[in-house]
Amino acid sequence: MASWVSEAGKTHTLKLKPGHYIFHEAVAPGGYLAVTDIHFSVDETGQVTVTNVNGNTAVAEGNKLTVTDQTKPVTPPSPEEPGAQEVHFSKVNVGGEEIAGAEIHIKQDDTVVASWVSEAGKTHTLKLKPGHYIFHEAVAPGGYLAVTDIHFSVDETGQVTVTNVNGNTAVAEGNKLTVTDQSADKDKQDKLPNTGETTGTYLSILGMITAVFASLLYRSKKK
Repeated sequence: MASWVSEAGKTHTLKLKPGHYIFHEAVAPGGYLAVTDIHFSVDETGQVTVTNVNGNTAVAEGNKLTVTDQTKPVTPPSPEEPGAQEVHFSKVNVGGEEIAGAEIHIKQDDTVVASWVSEAGKTHTLKLKPGHYIFHEAVAPGGYLAVTDIHFSVDETGQVTVTNVNGNTAVAEGNKLTVTDQSADKDKQDKLPNTGETTGTYLSILGMITAVFASLLYRSKKK
């Protein structure tokens, strides 16, 4: 029957015959809630009477109907998720030198979140969100032994903490994790039996026994 768009600071005027009407807000202004339908009547003199406010705020005064829009409730922003922080990884030998050829996987549970191959003289940098991770060496460099899985955590500032070194040599300093590979040759040497030394000892003892026996035999013949 009639429609308009409200304007700031202005009242809208219509000419209505006596009867029953509905005030319907099709679109609310930005930041406000649309009112539900308000029923009102107009008599022969233009006097307005609200017949069903329908849960809204609506006031009739003489030939004027004032309807109040409620502001939308403000939803507080959800706490911001801590962002990813830089974490540095260093793969070294026992001398502290960065070594090349280690294939590294960083895992969360069973998911690989990052992987790379170490380079000589270079530290590898990742951006990791706060959480628990696993340092997994899939392939060791030539001449070295692969470390077993090392568990570590990263906090909101990027600080690294080793939670399970798992028998390896791993040091966390600030936002850096340094993992040391052991030489495969050293491991072999540690495991080899000391056969040469033992044989030498046996030969020495045998030689001494033979010498003593020969000496006794010589003395016996002399007599």
